[in-house]
Amino acid sequence: MCLVSLAVLLSVAPVMAAKPDTAPNNDTDNVNNGFPEGDQFTLNIHGKTAGFGGDAEFEGNNVFIPEYGDAVIQYVSDAASDVSALTVLDPLSEAYDGDAATVQLPQSEGGYYVFGRILAKPDHGSVEVPSSIMLYPAGVCQADGVVVVPGPSMARPETYVRFVPGAGKGKGQSVATNISELFSLSGWTFDSSLDTNSDGAIDLADVPVADYDADPLTPDDQDYNGDGVVDEADLVMWFEDNESLITLHRDAWILDIADVVSAEQAVVNDGTKLLQLRFFAVGSIEPPDDGDGDGGVR
Repeated sequence: MCLVSLAVLLSVAPVMAAKPDTAPNNDTDNVNNGFPEGDQFTLNIHGKTAGFGGDAEFEGNNVFIPEYGDAVIQYVSDAASDVSALTVLDPLSEAYDGDAATVQLPQSEGGYYVFGRILAKPDHGSVEVPSSIMLYPAGVCQADGVVVVPGPSMARPETYVRFVPGAGKGKGQSVATNISELFSLSGWTFDSSLDTNSDGAIDLADVPVADYDADPLTPDDQDYNGDGVVDEADLVMWFEDNESLITLHRDAWILDIADVVSAEQAVVNDGTKLLQLRFFAVGSIEPPDDGDGDGGVR
């Protein structure tokens, strides 16, 4: 369920727009930080205590979630928008203002590759239990003009850990990892005109009722293939006749499936103070290797 109306979000001025980082990745503290070299947009996700916010003024590419507990970050795109950089529309997650933190990304042909790393000293410190933050695969919240039927997702939640006692893990400079698959969609989109009963799903109930047997003595029905039985075969034939209105997606950038899209990502934080995400437009860097030999998730 969408926590914020996308139409409302895109009709108001953003809280603050982040300038695009068009210089190559030039971190000097560790040249092996895991981020690719190339143009990027950066989003900083800060873990904060209860009651954070108030009358504070926010700027830049920062969003704020609880240091402990659940949060939602909503990512949106709009093909008609003139937004040219990552733009924070709402910096506060629902723990602070009742709705999701919201970020708008410029549309980019093919979408983005996304990398993340955990930073900063966590609240747990380096001697107690590990501090971690978990990101779940993003799910479509709204896609104007289409009905989305997601397929099975192979993406698994990504967990970043900081300071594991006795193991040395997480100490020092963290290394970014490729989490692009958390922002991908595999499945079908159907033009909303096929949702004839406007229930948000595409199924046999959407096959139009008509006189398919051309017999004025029998009532109109949904026997689309005229075999005397209303069943899934009628739905399949109806799909075949409307294939131009149906698209199969395989690991597509989730904000590319319609002109206006929002997707929500659940986040679970356990003491992390800073998670940094960087978005690299597809085509601006070499496709990252995700281990299956196809050059990334796309």
